[in-house]
Amino acid sequence: MFHTGLPWLVEEARHAAGEEAHRTNHHREADGCVVRSAAHPNWVTWSGRTHFNRSVSSDRLGKPHPEPWPESQGWGGRDNQHWSSLTMASAYLLTRSYSLEMEVDAEIEVYLAGHTLPSTHPGWSTNGIDSSRGIGRTLLSLSWHYLLTGRADLRTRISERIRQCIAQQWTGRNVAGPVRPITHSSPDPRIIGGYDFWRPWEDSLAILGLKAAYRVTGRQEAHDIAVIGAKTLFTFGWRAIGNGGEIATGLRWRADGTPLTAAELSDPTQAVWSAGVGFEM
Repeated sequence: MFHTGLPWLVEEARHAAGEEAHRTNHHREADGCVVRSAAHPNWVTWSGRTHFNRSVSSDRLGKPHPEPWPESQGWGGRDNQHWSSLTMASAYLLTRSYSLEMEVDAEIEVYLAGHTLPSTHPGWSTNGIDSSRGIGRTLLSLSWHYLLTGRADLRTRISERIRQCIAQQWTGRNVAGPVRPITHSSPDPRIIGGYDFWRPWEDSLAILGLKAAYRVTGRQEAHDIAVIGAKTLFTFGWRAIGNGGEIATGLRWRADGTPLTAAELSDPTQAVWSAGVGFEM
C-alpha cells in the first residue's frame, strides 16, 4: 500500500496495522479507563507489561506478584529492540482510524512508564541507554507518535531521555580515537566471543532514530551523537564488496577508539560481516 498508493489497499493497510490490538499492553483501571502513567508514578513497564521486578515497579496496577501471564495466543508487548511502529503510524495517517489512534495512545503510555529518568527514578535499570537498535527503533517510532498526537509529555520525555540517559551513556562519549560507536557489547559467542564489540548494522538504526528525535525535540545532543555515529559507521562499519557494500554484524571494539587493521578485519574472531545473515541492506 505505502509503495503503490493504490486506494483500494487502504483498508488492507488498516487491517494489518490493527493486528497490534493483539498485544498484551492495553492496560485499564478497574473502571475501564485507560491507565495513564502520569497517575501511576511508581508503575514501570518492561516490554509493554508491568515490570517483572517488584522492586522496580512497586505499583502492580492491583495485580498479584508474580502476575499471571495473560492468554495472549503468543502475542506480547513491544520490547525496545523491536519497537517499530511505522506501519501502524502510516496506516493511521491514511485512515484516521479511531482504533489505530487508540493503539498509538497505548504505546505512548507504556513508553512513558518504561523509559524512566535518573532524575525521577535514580538507580533504576530502566534508565539504561539500551542497545543501538533499541535506541533507534523506539526514538523513531515515538517521534512519529509525537507528530501524530502533538503530546507535550511525550516530546518532553523523548528529550529528557536523550539528555539524561543517551548523552551520558553512549559509547563514543569520551573516546579519543576515531571509532566512536553509539553502543558496544560485551563478548558474545553468537557474534564475537573473545572481545567487546560494536554492531554497525544496529548503529545505522540508532542514527535514524536520533536524527528523528532531534527534528521533533530540537535536542542538540541527539543531532551531535547521530553525526559522530554516522561518521564512524561510514568510515569503519562496512567494506566494499564487488560493486556494492557489506555492513558489519559485529566489529571488535577497543576503548581508545583505535580502528582494526586490515588483517583484523579479515579475522572472523574480530570482525563478522553480514552476508548471508539478513543484514545485507
